[in-house]
Amino acid sequence: MRKSRLWKRFCIIAFALLILILFFFGYDRINQKYPQAAVEIVGMEEPIETDGVEMLVKNAHFYTTEELERLQVPEEIIYSDGLCMITFEVQIKNVSGESKKVEAAYRRIETLGWSGGVGINALAYFNQNHMQSIFELADQETRSITLTFPIIPRSFTKKDWEHIQEKQYYYVLSFYPTKKMIRLQFT
Repeated sequence: MRKSRLWKRFCIIAFALLILILFFFGYDRINQKYPQAAVEIVGMEEPIETDGVEMLVKNAHFYTTEELERLQVPEEIIYSDGLCMITFEVQIKNVSGESKKVEAAYRRIETLGWSGGVGINALAYFNQNHMQSIFELADQETRSITLTFPIIPRSFTKKDWEHIQEKQYYYVLSFYPTKKMIRLQFT
């Protein structure tokens, strides 16, 4: 009876080790097949190309709830527990050599431990004369749009929220194989 108990323990430990070894081989194989993305960061007012489209960011602003209220932004844009908002103008130029569909609102901003997408209601408010965030650009055609990114308190700890304006934010254009970002600087 004692030998059979030892034999069961040995089999369980051997099986667990085999699974662990297979996991690490699989993990290594995936890392070899898909290496870590290279990172390319440019500053504002510096053009960067991705997928045949050249983008240039200008006029970045960081608005607090009080500043948005002073601008008389509609109440449905401002959440009940407060809101900060990052806005900036993006000049988009088609450099692909052919007509290109551009989806300006499908990009993100990020900071350490957080990323967020475009706020559609605020996008409509800040782009009243030309609201389309998906449009067709002819070769060498340029269009500008003001993108809006809401930041809400429940996404951060209280300590982080108190220093929310001090964080470094990036507008992310692509993730893989090269992560292309624009470092935002607020006026």
